[in-house]
Amino acid sequence: MPTIKNDLYDQLNTQVIPQKSSALRAWHQKFQADESVIDLSLGEPGFAVSQEVKHAFQEAIASDASHYASTKGYVPLRERVAGYVTESFDAPAYSVAETLITVGATEGIYATFQALFSRGDAIIIPMPAYPLYGNIAALLGIEIIPLDTRTTDFKVTPEGLEDLLGKHANIKGFIFNDPTNPTGATYTAQEVSDLAQVLLPTNLVVVTDEIYGALTYDDAEHVTIAKYLPEQTILIGGLSKSHAMTGYRLGFVLGPELLMNMITQVHQLMVSSVNTPLMIAGVTALDNHENFAVMKRTYQMQRDLMVEALRALGFMVISPKGGFYVLAKLPASVVSEETFVSDLATQAKVGVLPGNIFGLPGYIRLSFAGNKADIEEAMDRMQQFLSTIA
Repeated sequence: MPTIKNDLYDQLNTQVIPQKSSALRAWHQKFQADESVIDLSLGEPGFAVSQEVKHAFQEAIASDASHYASTKGYVPLRERVAGYVTESFDAPAYSVAETLITVGATEGIYATFQALFSRGDAIIIPMPAYPLYGNIAALLGIEIIPLDTRTTDFKVTPEGLEDLLGKHANIKGFIFNDPTNPTGATYTAQEVSDLAQVLLPTNLVVVTDEIYGALTYDDAEHVTIAKYLPEQTILIGGLSKSHAMTGYRLGFVLGPELLMNMITQVHQLMVSSVNTPLMIAGVTALDNHENFAVMKRTYQMQRDLMVEALRALGFMVISPKGGFYVLAKLPASVVSEETFVSDLATQAKVGVLPGNIFGLPGYIRLSFAGNKADIEEAMDRMQQFLSTIA
């Protein structure tokens, strides 16, 4: 096995060397190594991709759709995505030129950060948060200014945002996530509008991650902040969660054309363009409303099942109104959440994530996106485990 020279290592990119592999992925890999573990760590839908989407993918391959697409993506998919976010997120009417197809929302987030923020710039990240934002910012030398939402129902308030803006002069961006991961909190149209009024007088770029935008429950209705700040907002989403296509890696980015051209430059250098047959299949996915409705009803039922079971076990739980995840507050008797999570996996064979990887110690995050039988069995195993540590 080849090794590298010590002197060579010393001259490598110092922003990459300190980066550790994602703690989220590390836990997931640990759970996956034991087939007896019921893994509730990732937002992995329990549904298979629909037959219609599979057929469209196969047909695209059979018809020799094997050539490069436009750098911004297959035009019919860009048209459909633009219509989709307008219909589903109450977004502005985006043109094809303002729409980019990416290799999942993750690539869209990275390309956006790389294109629009410079080393030394500062961005606001509400906490707790999906760790990807902070990891990318650290890699690119972008300063992170956390905005603590623990005392405001895990939602950003106009007062909190205004206060933070008044304390820092070099802020260039605001990272927004609605519905939020890991908390499942959602914002009303009025709450989003109120935040927009604080941001409107500024020159901040608003990067809004709305990968769970179509997955809201009960009376929650998703309205994008881009509706109120179209001139300074980059809207990012994808089909991984809403259409059970995590492995297909189809994301999208929309915003003002000048900003989109900058993001597209980075995207082109990274991947040239997205897989053409997959983009053709993506059009079919967005047109398949019936399958989506079934999935959404199932997720809401599984959310209710998990929330009720966790409360019966003594956890304090707020029922999420969006996304795939339930946050459960650990009992005060639990000293180390990482030890709790490790023991739960080893002894009870249930995989969950510790809240500290999201900036929320004292909690665990569980996904209800899988299937009902696994959730029921996992809750039974947790009950038995808790009885041994009481």
